[in-house]
Amino acid sequence: FVPGMRVLHLVSGCMSQHAAPTRASTHIPDVGMLARQMHLGPRAENLEMDDPCSPDMLKAWAQIAKDNSETYRNEFRCFPDDLVLNWDTFEKWEEEQETLLEEQLADSGDRVEATMQSVSGHLVEFPLRFLEQEDLCPTWTEKEYHVDRRVFT
Repeated sequence: FVPGMRVLHLVSGCMSQHAAPTRASTHIPDVGMLARQMHLGPRAENLEMDDPCSPDMLKAWAQIAKDNSETYRNEFRCFPDDLVLNWDTFEKWEEEQETLLEEQLADSGDRVEATMQSVSGHLVEFPLRFLEQEDLCPTWTEKEYHVDRRVFT
């Protein structure tokens, strides 16, 4: 808190002021820019980031997340993954994971370092479709079956 400066409160995505004219620090835009640059990585330099909710900015965030996710998927086979929709795919994925691990142990690490140069920032896609074709509800023989379903959703 800076003396002589009122605090802005974030309320459902919008800044709200509890009193009439509010002075904000001149550093607030810099902090926001720094946070976006940290999440977006070097690609942030090419983006107009005045409005973080603009369609262009959201499209850029989504593209960076997609590219980063693809890189991690190909290089490390991160778990869980949206490409694994059922148990059959999961078993194949596990077998491929063991092969990939053996290859990575034999590799000197130069290939991984070169691949990681394409990662920009920290953004990745959240895997919302993992095992979506499977019924993951507990059966009557499991103790979780007797718990209200709302606990799991």
